[in-house]
Amino acid sequence: MQNWLLTYIDVFVLIVMIFAVLVAISNFQTDSPIEDITKTDLPQQTTEDLTETDINSEEELLLEQALKQQTIEQEIQEQLTSQLEFLGLADSIDMTVTKGYAQLTIDDRILYESSQAELTELGQAVLMQLTPLLQEAVGLIYIEGHTDDRPINTSKYPSNWELGAARATSVLHFLTTQNIEAASMRAVSYAHTQPIADNQTDLGRQENRRVNIVIKVSDRID
Repeated sequence: MQNWLLTYIDVFVLIVMIFAVLVAISNFQTDSPIEDITKTDLPQQTTEDLTETDINSEEELLLEQALKQQTIEQEIQEQLTSQLEFLGLADSIDMTVTKGYAQLTIDDRILYESSQAELTELGQAVLMQLTPLLQEAVGLIYIEGHTDDRPINTSKYPSNWELGAARATSVLHFLTTQNIEAASMRAVSYAHTQPIADNQTDLGRQENRRVNIVIKVSDRID
């Protein structure tokens, strides 16, 4: 009888101890400061907030890059304008700078007789004065022949494509005589496909008849 009672008491004590341990664990989890910090103290940031922040940062970066590029192009434009003025070519050549390239536009009346591709003496003189600037070009020099949209059909030039090509090539050939490497230049004809003015007027057609010399200048300014 006593043995049975002792065994019963041992089992009862064991059960009480297990219950006490479970209660202690439960209280520890309830009062855990780690859980409280995780749920209440840490700032909450949604996916929407992250996306908006990323977009704003990207827009600011693009704006900063655009402003920097614009500043560089303005500085290059000023440099080249000063050079053209120094060379006495400011009235003969129009210039625009964009995306690291300078485009020098020469009226065809300066370079050629009507419907011809041989350079005039004035055209040769202008190109000769322009040579120092072209020698500073970075990479390839593109020489573009442009015409108006009025058809031409002669034995020498069956269409505006041939006339534009011949005019661009004559400029390239002359520049090789001014110690500009032929391998650094490309001549191309756009004929009437890239007008900059209305071909329905005499003035517009005159503006469209031109030669563009395109050079890379973005490396001139760090």
